Amino acid sequence: MTDISHDAFSPAQRKAIEIALTHSIPFVCYALPGTSRALFRCSASVSAPSVSGDPCNRTESTFHPDLLRIVPWNSPLASATSIHLSTDEHALLADPDSCNDSHGTPFQAPWQKSTPRQSYLESVRSVISSLSGNPDPDASKVVISRVLCGSLPDFSVSRLIEIAGRAFTDRTSSFRYLLFSPAVGIWIGSTPELLADIDIPSRRLSTVALAGTRLRSVDKPWDAKNVREQAIVTDFILDALSSAGCSPLASSPRTLPYGSIEHIATDITATLSSDDPAGILDTLSPTPALAGYPRVEALQAISEVESHPRRLYGGYLALSSASRILAFVNIRCMQLDLHGNYCLYGGGGILPDSVPEDEWDETAAKMNNLLNLLS
Repeated sequence: MTDISHDAFSPAQRKAIEIALTHSIPFVCYALPGTSRALFRCSASVSAPSVSGDPCNRTESTFHPDLLRIVPWNSPLASATSIHLSTDEHALLADPDSCNDSHGTPFQAPWQKSTPRQSYLESVRSVISSLSGNPDPDASKVVISRVLCGSLPDFSVSRLIEIAGRAFTDRTSSFRYLLFSPAVGIWIGSTPELLADIDIPSRRLSTVALAGTRLRSVDKPWDAKNVREQAIVTDFILDALSSAGCSPLASSPRTLPYGSIEHIATDITATLSSDDPAGILDTLSPTPALAGYPRVEALQAISEVESHPRRLYGGYLALSSASRILAFVNIRCMQLDLHGNYCLYGGGGILPDSVPEDEWDETAAKMNNLLNLLS
């Protein structure tokens, strides 16, 4: 098998990832949408300087974040696990012995109980029955997720890097990452969903209402169920921003491809009224694309029917600098460990007219993109 991760990561980055995992140093390797090269940053304290004054000298981006905040599912920004992006791969390799060594520190292992098909179908039927009894069923939605867990034989750090490399080279229009922290474990993802892009000086915000899923087609109209599901997300974001004192503007819906599937996306912009632009992240997350609507009732339904912890799935990853915050919803993701255990996450929006078997197939299509990375 050709190791295409060599195309995603430089030899120095591959070695830095190995050192960081060996010494339990929190790190992230990421690529912004539309960029082809990855950036490695970790929180190690080393004496060696970076290769250049530009901490992102290997990327096409002019965005130089100094902090990554990892926000779990249905959690406030204040609860985030933070990784300070203080050291690049060159500085780490130049002085690996002076890093903060936490070798042997235990870290969160992946969930290891897959969702049985029958249990998932029963959960969806239960949610459909509940939604059908709502006063306004056409405006109601609950996102039900499931997990697929397993173990890869003959696993190694090199295999982990290969899997991440596939994610980085396969979805260049998405935000791609490999991250590690003892608090959250090892995660790989490739998410097309922007939560917020905030220019702090101007308080200008951009976001995307993303929902609806089908296999990729050519100029085929979207069905009413998917259109309604995505409209719920758009309306929620517009209402949330309006309630926060903004005057949001929305584009016409467009089709957004993602591998073998595609979604409906609406681009939304606004100027924030608050002097605390990060606060809008708590207002927007979780959106109906990951929770449902109305949000309180949807979250209650999720807690009643899902037996697995979502952990980082459905939360978000926020990169920040003094002038910009760039946050992505954590979908199309998996958690792994160094023994080859993995847990894949996928979900779908349930409406009163949903067909349980179709919803299972939709989550399978989403998870297939992740399974292909493991092959």
